[in-house]
Amino acid sequence: MKILSLILYSDDIPQYKQLMTLSQLYNEKMSQQYNYKYFYLQMKEDLSTDILEDGHFLYVKGKECLVPGMYDKLVSAIRYLDTRYEYDHLLRTNISSFWNMYNFFELAQKLPSSGAAGIVVFNQFISGTGVIMSKDVANTLATYPNQNSLDDVLITGHLIKFTQISQVDDSQMPYLCDGYTENIPNHSNVLYYRIKNANRDDDVKLFKRLLKIVYDIQVD
Repeated sequence: MKILSLILYSDDIPQYKQLMTLSQLYNEKMSQQYNYKYFYLQMKEDLSTDILEDGHFLYVKGKECLVPGMYDKLVSAIRYLDTRYEYDHLLRTNISSFWNMYNFFELAQKLPSSGAAGIVVFNQFISGTGVIMSKDVANTLATYPNQNSLDDVLITGHLIKFTQISQVDDSQMPYLCDGYTENIPNHSNVLYYRIKNANRDDDVKLFKRLLKIVYDIQVD
């Protein structure tokens, strides 16, 4: 089973660069253990081509913005990957989500190889922090137009039109947000942690703690 991961990323917030560097530590470790490849997905205005692959980065030509940029760069990336890679499932997430990839690969093994998506539902729409799509579903999603709305709302509206959706238990996605100081939930059942604090330095601290807890990677 081949898995590709698209991690939505921008460097407009200084701590995002730190989160990217930290997440590379576990993504690289997982790419050595599984048939797995990951990309940080970012927009750049000065590209001479529509899309550029550079190591673990995919750059899409355009200006970084929530609407319509988030959905546009996702669709561009899906179309690009379809022409370059064979894969079974595509994970769409973002830079401030910390994944337990051991649990992710266990879940992906249970998903059908076609016609399916595994998602977390939040406030009646799919959370863009965690969408797992079989290749045919990803490619079909990429045929649906942008309608100048938030990308997770668009993804919800489009996917329910044509695919079977398996909802992931939201207890597998704990929120470590808003000055979170409690003990981190037991990672044995967690698929990923949603991390977003007003003080983004707290996000960096949590990433470092989770690297040690989940992957036994020590970062000072």
